[in-house]
Amino acid sequence: MTAVKFKEYSLWCVYELRKPYTMLYLAMIAVLILILHYVANKDITLSPFQKITYILIAFSGLAIGHYILRLTLEFIDNYGKSSFSTRLSLVNLFFVVLFLALLVYIYQLGYSKRENLRLIEEQKVYELEREEFNSLVETTKQLREIKHDIQIYLDTINILVNDKKWDELISYTEQYYNTLSIAHITVSTGNTAIDCILTSKLDCAKRLGIKTTYSIMVPDSFPLDSVELSSLLGNIWNNAIEAGEKLLSFDIGKQPYIYFYIKPYQHMILIHIENNFDGEIKRNKNHEIISTKSEKNHGLGLPRIKSIIENSGGVLQITSENNIFSVHIMLPDKENKIE
Repeated sequence: MTAVKFKEYSLWCVYELRKPYTMLYLAMIAVLILILHYVANKDITLSPFQKITYILIAFSGLAIGHYILRLTLEFIDNYGKSSFSTRLSLVNLFFVVLFLALLVYIYQLGYSKRENLRLIEEQKVYELEREEFNSLVETTKQLREIKHDIQIYLDTINILVNDKKWDELISYTEQYYNTLSIAHITVSTGNTAIDCILTSKLDCAKRLGIKTTYSIMVPDSFPLDSVELSSLLGNIWNNAIEAGEKLLSFDIGKQPYIYFYIKPYQHMILIHIENNFDGEIKRNKNHEIISTKSEKNHGLGLPRIKSIIENSGGVLQITSENNIFSVHIMLPDKENKIE
């Protein structure tokens, strides 16, 4: 083979090989950019050190792949296509495929870690709901005991009145009054979930020194079952009470308060809670409020609140202005909706 023909053959080989290698090279860059995009947008969970390491590995692999590709094409250009150049091409192909597989594997590990963290957070939310439900059952038991005790008190008072033991009657009623003053605030609306959650949370707020104002107008039917309703009310009340407790530690002279109401309105059921707080708010990248807490596991209740409302076809509005945090919920009254 003459030198001219050899040169032409080499150029033809380089030209023929450059097309598939260029496509492979572009595919590698595209996959790299895609994965880096997911890393930047937190679709996978990696520590800052792991992210930096991942990016360095990605760019190092890209540089090495580019170097091997360039070396292969230069060898073919100088010496023509041979068994060595073929093996070098296979090595380059194997490296690129292995490198892409490594990137995908690391990405899968980060994604699995993110999913595990999500499941752990959901488990914590379920545990909170179970605690609220246990509180619901305990409060119901206490309400039954109070009802039973009231009957005993009335029987005793009736006996003292019939026997005209006025001094004992006065002493007994004073003791009974003192007992009531330290007993739980009891709410009775006819809805067991509302009664028990509010009884528990109002008593908790009172013990912490948080001023509460509430108004309850409950329709005959509610669009949520007892567990969902207790979870919804428990979460929004927990957030408000925690904000009030934090405000007391942040500013002793500031009086925390909670204003709450439930009422029907034009085939909807409105649930509103409002409280003052220290002004610290956490938002996501879409500027949506995710928490008023600064702890690591913040905002575990808000996703559950949103999930319950979305599943019921309701609307959630969260606002924060002038150190006043408010949650406004509208649920469709399915029993009374217009056909």
